[in-house]
Amino acid sequence: MLDRLFANTLYPTGLEFSRVEGYPNSDAGILLIPGRYWAGREAEISVAISRYSWCLMIVTSDEESLFDTGKIDHPAVRFWIQTPRVGRDYGTARFIPLGFPPYFDHLEPATRNLDVFLAGQCTHQRRKEAFAALEPGERRRIEPTTGFLQGMDPAEYVRCMSAAKVAPAPSGAVSPDSFRVWEALEAHAIPVADDVSPTYDSRGYWRMLLGDPPFPILTDYSNLPGWIDDLLADWPRNANRVTGWWLTRKRLMRDWLRADLAALGADVPDLPRVTVLVTCSPIPSHPSTHILEETIASVRERLPRAEIFLVFDGVRPEQEARRADYEEFIRRALWLADHEWGNVLPFIHDEHLHQGECARRAVEAMTTPLLLFMEHDTPLTGEISFADIAATIEAGDANVVRFAHEAAIHPEHRYLMLDTDPQDVRGVPMMRTAQWSNRPHLASVAWYRVLLEHHFPPGLKDFIEDRCYGPLVNAVDRDGVMGWLGWRTWIYTPEGNIQRSFHTNGRAGENKFD
Repeated sequence: MLDRLFANTLYPTGLEFSRVEGYPNSDAGILLIPGRYWAGREAEISVAISRYSWCLMIVTSDEESLFDTGKIDHPAVRFWIQTPRVGRDYGTARFIPLGFPPYFDHLEPATRNLDVFLAGQCTHQRRKEAFAALEPGERRRIEPTTGFLQGMDPAEYVRCMSAAKVAPAPSGAVSPDSFRVWEALEAHAIPVADDVSPTYDSRGYWRMLLGDPPFPILTDYSNLPGWIDDLLADWPRNANRVTGWWLTRKRLMRDWLRADLAALGADVPDLPRVTVLVTCSPIPSHPSTHILEETIASVRERLPRAEIFLVFDGVRPEQEARRADYEEFIRRALWLADHEWGNVLPFIHDEHLHQGECARRAVEAMTTPLLLFMEHDTPLTGEISFADIAATIEAGDANVVRFAHEAAIHPEHRYLMLDTDPQDVRGVPMMRTAQWSNRPHLASVAWYRVLLEHHFPPGLKDFIEDRCYGPLVNAVDRDGVMGWLGWRTWIYTPEGNIQRSFHTNGRAGENKFD
């Protein structure tokens, strides 16, 4: 998992790394230490790193927690610790997972035809209790082995984990942590973690490591059959929430790395300045993801490095019959987000919040100055000068620049334009408009926060367009250009055909809900 982090395939960091064996010949660096094998040599390491202005030290492979970070002497060092020991004081160190092995790097989607999967060593009491609580069956594959690497072929193991819904993960030989927890998460199965080590009092390990994870944590294996029944009854809804959480954990490792390197004094460049916000809700074509895939592909073609916030609204009461298809759609979309698209952060809501509240919660989480708002069935088309348009917004000339969905301004909408011809704004051809539309648009995040806060008080459920169209028109009708200045809304109008988005009609002709 650390390999993936540094290769920018776990979650893009915006940084580049080079790897060396031994101590890097530089003025600073990240040092990975297999703790078990370097325990007792902390003073030697302190001398070796004294020439560095700073050091981020990542201690791995140390289930027994033999390596003593407290003996590392350096004025500018930070620590990441794998498999920390409950009860040990690590100061301000960050705790990282054991992770998954390399053969989980390239997963293929599979039919979830296994309810339960557990294959592994049955070599200590906790493992014996776990296997004893499980019975093989037609949709259950339970295979104990007598030693490390004596089980099934890795490719078959990956296939089974990718086909599983629930994956019990009994304790390792020392730490409650095990590869299996992270294998399950990476394959989008639900792990059932073990909070009890066979060698020391480890209760509280998972909460120490992860806070409040969304998967079950056991201390008594007599409860395992009941947990499995409950998990299967709520699948895939629960699996989707676990997977959404897992993607946030990958992103958190990215954030930790950038924050720690910056605090130590490294030159950490900014991430791309645009976050793409894509909203989803139940539509007739679900569980198919083809409409969403077309929209995401249009974004990746034009903004390949931008992070995408993928927002799933809850199911409104009128659409309850679509809940099963919608949850399956979310499951498939999360697989694509994690294993094909990358750089995607999901927001999954159990309650129907509607577009405005969903957007507000996502926008509050943004750290970029700009957002590209898109509904799930509104792909982009044609060439778009994003860098130039972004410059007009960051300079204060615009708050919102919309991408037209027709080849020219519709005659019936011309009265909503404040210009008869495009203006040249910092080299960008645009027309001022008093027409709000939630077709794709680039906007200021700071301004959007104010917009949503003002027009969507807590508890209000509505479309953004329905709440903003009237106030914008009224402001311009009342105060003309002075009223428009509070909105600064434009349409991108390049020469010739101005269409830069289109509609794949996700609603399929159905009436819009109130």
